[in-house]
Amino acid sequence: MAGDETDLAVSVTLRHVWTEFAHTGRPRGPDGAAWPECTRDDPRYTLIGDAIEPRDLTANALTAGISTLRESGPARHFRAVRPAGGD
Repeated sequence: MAGDETDLAVSVTLRHVWTEFAHTGRPRGPDGAAWPECTRDDPRYTLIGDAIEPRDLTANALTAGISTLRESGPARHFRAVRPAGGD
């Protein structure tokens, strides 16, 4: 299935952003603009489509749970499971 020009542009943008993130630890668009940081007090995300646009993230039960895990660490919420038959 062949993509259109928008699909190609999104693909190029995503490759660039992931490469920047891997190289510097900070995702940046091809124009050099940094993505907004998502924090509990200012939840945001970046939508990539016809344009790259930061948006406010509406907090819900899932995002609240993710914030809790980030703050306290996953070890507190999950127990170790041993494989069946393991010692």
